[in-house]
Amino acid sequence: MAANTVKIPTDWSTVTVPELMAGLSRRNSSPSGGAAAAASLASAAALVAMSARFADGRRGDSAALAEEADAARDRALVLLDMDAASFARVLEARRWGNAGALEAALESACDVPLRLLALAVRVAEMGTDLTHRGNPLLAGDARVAVCLAIGAGRAAAAIVEENLGADVDDALVERARDLEAQLSDLEGPPGGEPPWPAADVQRPVETR
Repeated sequence: MAANTVKIPTDWSTVTVPELMAGLSRRNSSPSGGAAAAASLASAAALVAMSARFADGRRGDSAALAEEADAARDRALVLLDMDAASFARVLEARRWGNAGALEAALESACDVPLRLLALAVRVAEMGTDLTHRGNPLLAGDARVAVCLAIGAGRAAAAIVEENLGADVDDALVERARDLEAQLSDLEGPPGGEPPWPAADVQRPVETR
């Protein structure tokens, strides 16, 4: 479908992928980076849920892990819509030229990316766990989930720092940096061993 024929909706958590991509690419303030990060995190959580379901018979908590990942996916989609709403308040404050209101709106707008960042840490933890204790044939999917979650989390941290700029609230920036450090720990040190099994490990032949 051509980009100019895609209907542009307002409820971004329920649209198709082409609709979301069209919305992100148009000249408008919303959806934007926060929505893209939330969509990436929702995809990561969905992959974790799939990987967990294929781990049944290998670990007793696979069903519970899948349910937690499903909940994380749904939460990321809620945050997708919340991000658009919170940024609308920032635009309104800018339109009126009220410095105090703008500062408050930017600080308030950090709530969604901080929630997104904390959620990304948990999704990355689950994905990392499944690379070690899941179905070996799904290790690649779990690794993709970890990469997507880390990327989404770092994007959310960047939004927090961008919103605050002049350190309106140092505590919020520190919170974002602490959570981002947890993502770095899950990713492993630069040049070090990755937090998942080596790709050349001989895996048993089985079906998904």
